[in-house]
Amino acid sequence: MHFLFLLLYSCGLNTARVPSLEVIAGSGEVVQAAQTTRFAVIGATKTKTSIVNHVQIANLVDDLRAQSAVSGLDGVILTGDYITRSSTLQWKSFSRAWGDFLLTDGKDSANAARKPVAALVGDGERRGDPGLRGFGASFGTFPRDIGHNRVGSWSYFDVDSTDTTWRVLFLDADKAALGSRWMEQLFWIPTVVTDPAYDKLVVFINQPVLSLSTGHTIDTATDSRALYTLIDDNIPIGKLKAFVSSGVAVNEFFLPTGAYGEAFIVAGNSAVGSPGLDRWGKEQGLGEGDLAHEALFGLAQLNEYEKWAEALEWPERALDEARAQGSWDGFVAHLPGNRFPTSGWWTMEIERGVLGFSYRQRRYDGSFVDLFSARCDPNTGWATNR
Repeated sequence: MHFLFLLLYSCGLNTARVPSLEVIAGSGEVVQAAQTTRFAVIGATKTKTSIVNHVQIANLVDDLRAQSAVSGLDGVILTGDYITRSSTLQWKSFSRAWGDFLLTDGKDSANAARKPVAALVGDGERRGDPGLRGFGASFGTFPRDIGHNRVGSWSYFDVDSTDTTWRVLFLDADKAALGSRWMEQLFWIPTVVTDPAYDKLVVFINQPVLSLSTGHTIDTATDSRALYTLIDDNIPIGKLKAFVSSGVAVNEFFLPTGAYGEAFIVAGNSAVGSPGLDRWGKEQGLGEGDLAHEALFGLAQLNEYEKWAEALEWPERALDEARAQGSWDGFVAHLPGNRFPTSGWWTMEIERGVLGFSYRQRRYDGSFVDLFSARCDPNTGWATNR
C-alpha cells in the first residue's frame, strides 16, 4: 500500500501545487526592450530515455548565472523536455533545480539575478498530461488561452527594439498529440504571420525541420516541415529570419539558402545524452540540395572534437570517423554521441534590426566554451564567426 501511494504521488498532477513562474510576456503581449535584448535558449535537460544528470543541470545553471553577470540576460526560452512527465513531483523538481535563476511568479521581481521565462512543450511536458494542465499552471499567461478551459501550446510575444518590432512565435509540431487542436493552430498561424504590426519573425518549434542527428530523416520532419511551409507561403518576403527547433538532442546551425535566407538552428540539448551527429547528408525536403552545417559551425564542432580526442587520448579511429578519412574513408563524417554529446546553450540577441545567435558548448570537464556566433544584419544578411 505504501509503494502504491508513492507511485500515485510521483505520477499524479495537482495544478494547485505546481510552482508558477514569471513569464517574459503573456500571449500576444509586447516587451518594451532596451537597446539590446538577450535571451538564453535552453535545450533538453531531462528525457524519458536519458538518465537525469543533476550535476550537468547544476553546471548549466551556474554557467547561465555567470554569463548573465557579464553580458546580461533578459529572459530564458526553454525548448522542451525540462521534465520527464507532467506530475506535481516533476514540476517541483524542475522548480528546485532552476529556483535561483528563474523568477517565481509574484516573488523576487526586483531580483535582477532571476529571469522570466517562455517555453515550448516537449514530450516530457505532455507525458501523462495531454491537456497540458501542468504546463499552463507553470507558465501562467504565456500559453495561449484557446477556450473551454484548454491550454494552447502555440503562442507569441513581440519585442519592441527601438525602431524594429520582432515577433517571437512558438509552435507545436506534434500533430498526433494535438488532435483537433492541430487544425486550430493551422488556422491561427496565417493571421499571426501576416499581421502588419511586426517587422521581423523568429520561430521556435518543438520538432526540427532540418537536422543531421542520428535517426532524423526527411520522414520524421513531416509535421514541422508543414508548419514551416505554411509560414513561408503566407509571410511577406524578408520577414522570417530564424527557425529554432528542438526535439532532437543535438545543437546545429544551418544556412541552407545562403546569407540572405533564414537560419535553421537546432537547440535541442543542454544536459542530456546525444544520439550523434553527421557532418553532412542528403536533401531534407526544402529543396536545399545536399545538407551540411554552416561551414564555420561545422569547423568549430570538428575542432572542439579534436581537442576532446587529444585531452582524453581517443584512438586514431575516432578521429578518422569525424574526418571521414583512414579507416572511415568513403563514409559520412560523424561525431558519435557516446564520445561527444553536442550539449550546450544558445543566446539570442536582438538589437534594433539585427538578430544574433551565439552558442556555448559543454566540454568534457563540465565547463562551457564559446564555440560559434552568427549575426543577421538587414543590409548584409547572415555573417558567422567562431
